Amino acid sequence: MIRHCRHLAVVALLLAAVPIQAQDACVAGDDYCIRLEPASRVYGAMGSVRLLRPAGSPFTVAVDRDGRHRYETEFALQGLPAPSELGDYAVYRAWVVDPDLNRLQPLGIVRNGTVRTGVVARNKYMLWVTAEPDTLTAERRGPLVMRGLSPSTRMEAHGFMGLSAFMPAEPGAGPWTPPPMVAGVRMMPGMNRTRPTVSPWLPELAGPEAEVRKEVRLADGDTLRLEASPVTRVVHGRAVPGFAYNGQIPGPLIRVDRGTEIIVIVTNRTPSETAVHWHGLRLENAFDGVPGLTQDPIPPGGTFTYRLRFPDAGLYWYHPHHREDVWQDLGLFGNIRVDADWLPPSDHEAVFMLDDVLLGRDGGLLPFGDEEANFALMGRFGNRLLVNGEPRHDLSAPAGSTLRLFLTNVSNTRTFNWSIDGHAVRVVATDVGPFAEPAWTESVVIAPAERYVVDVMPEAPGRFAITNRVQSIDHGRGRFFSTVDTLGVLQVGAAQPGTLRRHGPTPAADVPGLLEADLLAGLPELELELRLETAGLPAIVRQMMLLDQSYFNPVEWTGTMPHMNWVSSAREVRWVLRDPQAGEENMDVSWRFRAGDLVRVRLFNDPDSPHAMQHPIHIHGQRFVVLSVNGEPNTHRAWKDTVLVPVGAEVEILLELSNPGAWMVHCHIAEHLSSGMRMVFEVDQ
Repeated sequence: MIRHCRHLAVVALLLAAVPIQAQDACVAGDDYCIRLEPASRVYGAMGSVRLLRPAGSPFTVAVDRDGRHRYETEFALQGLPAPSELGDYAVYRAWVVDPDLNRLQPLGIVRNGTVRTGVVARNKYMLWVTAEPDTLTAERRGPLVMRGLSPSTRMEAHGFMGLSAFMPAEPGAGPWTPPPMVAGVRMMPGMNRTRPTVSPWLPELAGPEAEVRKEVRLADGDTLRLEASPVTRVVHGRAVPGFAYNGQIPGPLIRVDRGTEIIVIVTNRTPSETAVHWHGLRLENAFDGVPGLTQDPIPPGGTFTYRLRFPDAGLYWYHPHHREDVWQDLGLFGNIRVDADWLPPSDHEAVFMLDDVLLGRDGGLLPFGDEEANFALMGRFGNRLLVNGEPRHDLSAPAGSTLRLFLTNVSNTRTFNWSIDGHAVRVVATDVGPFAEPAWTESVVIAPAERYVVDVMPEAPGRFAITNRVQSIDHGRGRFFSTVDTLGVLQVGAAQPGTLRRHGPTPAADVPGLLEADLLAGLPELELELRLETAGLPAIVRQMMLLDQSYFNPVEWTGTMPHMNWVSSAREVRWVLRDPQAGEENMDVSWRFRAGDLVRVRLFNDPDSPHAMQHPIHIHGQRFVVLSVNGEPNTHRAWKDTVLVPVGAEVEILLELSNPGAWMVHCHIAEHLSSGMRMVFEVDQ
């Protein structure tokens, strides 16, 4: 299926004899295509610009350190006269400029046909084409001949005062206390009268204070006992209820060698049914930890014995798969490292489990939806960020060393843009293995459930902030604003005598044959559309959603509409995985494979949804490689189990079916999973 300008431009490149039809290149609402309007002196000329993910990015979105999306620009122009016909001009040059006409930046020389130019990293902007006297000028001198607005400029202020502030109170379930608003961001008048239709729930404060995570090394045949039980957490000086594995938040760091098998006996000391999902492992289906699919849930006071095998080196994690919007958020998560010769040597190592927590106006935890998950539209964004269960995590390393960090995002919803001030990082591995070629980046974009292994190589002593830097959106005013959270500090000391920086090559990624075009061309192809349906939301929420549909950022980095999000529950919101070929949705999708199959799957995040949002899609029990993003080949390939699909984007993966059984596919925003965004496929022996 051909959608949006990215597909049309690819077809035009392949069929070189067919002239570019630029006037049809941009479909209304496409967030990756800009239509160019001609000036009167070049009347009849046509053009469009495709916004492409830069080839060097190892992520499905590319952003700079401050969280601004980065796009390589591809101009497709037709019908421009020779520049000399407009005066004393020799070339056409492309520019990017802010809407207030400040910060004019040259992108490159363009002409009739298709030309790739420079990279744009701005929130709202215009693209210009001018006639210029030569190829060397860095300042605009000639006339403007074509112009276009970035898709983000469609987002404008809503004019709240023109909307009714006297709407009747909506039915809800009390007593609820609304979440805190974001400083400086307005709420639509009347929104404060709405309440969720589900009841609030919080556990009682009980149990000892949570302990620091401990590492557990296990050999082939060993047994680990894991108990989920209540603990007390101290978050920003306030004691709040939590739950932990073996009293630790995060839970024990399990270290095993590749090829081993272990036994884990889980005891449930929580007031709810539970199960443990071993995220990313290609293990026996019966032990995948999905209640109602692979096992019965573990009742309070009950136990379940898991047999885990570890065929792949990598970084994994474990968490509940029953109301994980509650229990994972309360502290039930931990890492697994499967060791083998899969990474180059390093001098120092540290583990970062990135998380957030939502505190109410009184400083305590904001309650969860009892009967169903609330925060169903955008997920439960926290307002306090955590690392390894604490507000910050500091590091130290000598100059000239290699510091290796193992990053896991365990938050319900938040995609992080993690970085260390003053340092680029080398991304060497992801979920299930190393990259074929490591990538240097300013920051690491890591969605819920994803993992990345990165190397930091400090050159000089000093203190450097470890941060999450993103561009938040004030939807009411139609503006972006910068949000910076400090997660810790890297203290770099003097170089130590005898320290030898070791940054040898990464062992070859185990991705045999998957890059060959002839193999890919003959594989079966499937498709999933990701979209949203709503019914029964308060009228004022529906009104806000209608106003907000002009533009959706590829990634919603922060929860700047907490009240609107808070009142939505799985009773009113249905997130959908849809097979357009069969017309099947969610648990009615009937995919069936045989062990050993390879299949191409296109994941399309439909921007026409009432509130489109990014989705980290997780596939249980198998592994896959990202082939392309918006039709552009992905050059940084590695085995993964979770992939971020931005709004309006099409991500194609190559799925390897190696593991028999019934396996789940779902969005790893916990509230989207709870709101229906899940399906099951079968792999026969």
